Amino acid sequence: MKLERKILFLALFPLLGGMVPGGIMIWRAQRGLNEVRNLNKLASLVWKISDLDACLGLEQSNWYFFKPGWVATEEVMKAEREKQDEWRKNTDAAIAAYQQLRRVLPPASLSVPVLSALNQIQQRIEELPGMRRLFFAQGDLPARERLKESYRGFRRDVNKVLPLLVDVTTSDVITRKLIILPKLMAMRESTMEAGGLIFYYHQLRVSQERALRADEALKMSHSADLAELYWADIVALSQGKMRERLGSMHESPEWTRVVELLRGHSVAALAGTEPPIAGEEEWSPSWAFLTDTVLGEINAGREDFIETCATLEAKLRARCLWSGGGLLGGMLLVFWVARRMGRSISQPIQATTERLFEDAKATTAEAVAVRNSCSTVAQGSSRQAIAVQQTSSTLEEISNTTRSNADNAQRALHSANETRSAAEQGAAQMLE
Repeated sequence: MKLERKILFLALFPLLGGMVPGGIMIWRAQRGLNEVRNLNKLASLVWKISDLDACLGLEQSNWYFFKPGWVATEEVMKAEREKQDEWRKNTDAAIAAYQQLRRVLPPASLSVPVLSALNQIQQRIEELPGMRRLFFAQGDLPARERLKESYRGFRRDVNKVLPLLVDVTTSDVITRKLIILPKLMAMRESTMEAGGLIFYYHQLRVSQERALRADEALKMSHSADLAELYWADIVALSQGKMRERLGSMHESPEWTRVVELLRGHSVAALAGTEPPIAGEEEWSPSWAFLTDTVLGEINAGREDFIETCATLEAKLRARCLWSGGGLLGGMLLVFWVARRMGRSISQPIQATTERLFEDAKATTAEAVAVRNSCSTVAQGSSRQAIAVQQTSSTLEEISNTTRSNADNAQRALHSANETRSAAEQGAAQMLE
């Protein structure tokens, strides 16, 4: 592996460490984004349920007109029947819209409590035709109580779903809004049930069928007290413009009038005194305030919730994009810097290495030449040694020859001496 690549890999190790927190940031942002998207889907389902709750509230509001013995003109009964038919159409439309959205929502996106609550609502929807048949054939008092309790139970089950969405989100802002809306809806529902008793109270006074029971009278005052408790939480938990709007509604003369009439009718029913108003017509403006104005604030809270979710989703989406882009840009920047550093470090080292390599090659070539020269010298020395050895052998042969010649000469000299001696002796003898 080249030195540049090794340096690059070494410089990328800190980048790998930096990718861990960056990846965690992206994962958290993506998780929050998926959470908000899932919450939006569930919230859309809950808004359909809240529309169903509003329709059920209207559908049950004139039940007492159809109980046996109720005194009313034919025109009034016809008008109430038409109202009931219209409300039922609206309820059926709300149920159809809810079920259509419910079918496309994957069960895996629902928690166990939410799924259980939705199954309970489905069971109530299946029981609705029987409730409606009982509406026009109420019979005795137990039957009427069952009818009222069936509608109340249906609405209670409907209102259980919205608070369960708190488990779906980890956002404090969303959680506060999810707490406010159910309280606002529960306040309206409780007050409307008590307000329906005011109509019932005056109808009983006109028909003189019976007096309002103590539990029914206490329900009006208890509903007013409960509503004030709801309002305290609603105003405390709300924020910004929504708090100003809800605070203004709570302090408005219309709401003050609603509470005064509920408590006043409760006291009148318990004590047997005159009610604070002469007839149900004077209660109608306060009833319209509950059915329309308070409902409008609930819808405004719903729109505020949708807007908050959309804003949070946009922020989380931007965070995902910026986190991913920042991480990718950081990786590219570190990679570029590491590569530049690798090149700036490796190139001089590589140049030095190449020079050393060239010097080593030259040294190797010179060593080869020296080795060849040494080999030549060694070969010449070997030849010289052989020549010397041959010369030495020749000299030795010459020495041997010389020595032999010397010996031969010595023998010749000796022979000559003997010859001379013999000659001298012969000469002497001749002389004699």
